[in-house]
Amino acid sequence: MTAAADVVTAIVETAIVVGLLAFAAALGVVFKATRLRNSIYRYRVDADQTVDFAHSQSDQITRPLTDGHLEIPPAVPSGAAVFLALRIRPKLPGFWFEPYVTIDSAQHRLRQPFERGGAGHRYIDLSALVQAGDRTIRLTGNYLDIPDQSAVLYSLPHRADLDHQRILVIGAHPDDPEIAAFGVYADRDAYVVTVTAGEAGELGPFERFGGARAYHEKGRNRSWNSVTVPMLGGLAIDRTANLGYFDGTLEAMRENPKTPVHSLNSAAESLDAFGYAHDPKLLESRVGRPATWSNLVADFEHLVTAIQPDVLVAPYPRLDAHPDHKLSTVALLEALKNLDWRRGSLLLYTNHLGSSDRYPFGNAGDLVSLPPGVDGIYFEGIVSHPLDAELQHRKHLALDAMIDLRPNIQWDSPRSVAKALKNSLKARLTDNQTNYFQQAVRANELFFEVSVASLYEPGVVEKLVRH
Repeated sequence: MTAAADVVTAIVETAIVVGLLAFAAALGVVFKATRLRNSIYRYRVDADQTVDFAHSQSDQITRPLTDGHLEIPPAVPSGAAVFLALRIRPKLPGFWFEPYVTIDSAQHRLRQPFERGGAGHRYIDLSALVQAGDRTIRLTGNYLDIPDQSAVLYSLPHRADLDHQRILVIGAHPDDPEIAAFGVYADRDAYVVTVTAGEAGELGPFERFGGARAYHEKGRNRSWNSVTVPMLGGLAIDRTANLGYFDGTLEAMRENPKTPVHSLNSAAESLDAFGYAHDPKLLESRVGRPATWSNLVADFEHLVTAIQPDVLVAPYPRLDAHPDHKLSTVALLEALKNLDWRRGSLLLYTNHLGSSDRYPFGNAGDLVSLPPGVDGIYFEGIVSHPLDAELQHRKHLALDAMIDLRPNIQWDSPRSVAKALKNSLKARLTDNQTNYFQQAVRANELFFEVSVASLYEPGVVEKLVRH
């Protein structure tokens, strides 16, 4: 009996030790995952978000917010972008789970996500509800508190009339126009122009070609995507173009404007390799034409002259972290000034916010918030363009048609399966992932508006471009 009891005691003690070690390991995983989850914010999440409305024609109305209830007065126009400035407080679970505010009206329910542990002043986008005629709203905090307070409503008119003006959407890489502005260009008088073939980066399914040929095939396929996928948004094939410049080379081009560059990976040297437009009027004659900054600016001059756009949609250089995105717009601004073009509006977007790769926060179907972690953003208006459920579904299908956005998961060996499962688990634990099906398919698309005429005022271009 004594020996048996000793065995039982040893087993129990071993189980306790193993359990404690497993518990400690689990705590370690949770602690590390929490740190990784919070490291995606490159700014203080407990600081007030500040937005400078000074250059806009915004109206401000202070309203009581009691128990989450808000009445929007008739003085707030339905055609404007509407934001509610209020204070939030984090709850303990909100440091692990992504907090959000549920916005309810008689007919609609929307969600506005925020960063984990977010505290202080934030902005709730009420544009879609006001545009739908909703005036009585209830806000509910999830993993955060909304104290009773006097909140400020900002209403911002804008000049862009998307249903009656001609639109030119510019993206640095294939899929950028779809990520940022599919809802804006779909079924409208619009053109979509992509600057580069997007041939650099991970090869995914193109690995099988090997060497430089793999990157050439990737560029060829992505360039084809860029001119055909907009057809899913109702655009004719003769309203799209890819200029054929090379991924990751715009910085080098700008440093030496007349010196040609070649593709970093595919060995292509001429814009003929990837450039394409079904309507030849969208591209200048380019037989053997080199990739230079001067040629890129000239291409934009040609496009603006040929298309005569009223609304130009492009990356916001100061907000977007990717050099190709920044410099695509810088080249466009040079072209507009060379033409002395003063008509219409710029609608500026960001697909790679410098302060957090996970922006916009939340899930598919949520609202895109004003970009956090950046002070002094220059704008004259804001366009928060609503996407109903059907348009969100169409946008999802357009992104899925882009070969580079599809997950590269191989199931051809136990090792590849284990790797895929490990990566999936890591992404779930840390939430440190870029998933455009989650981040881009939203209830709205958000743009900062600047009139083209303002580009000729002292200091405006510098405010748009400076880091």
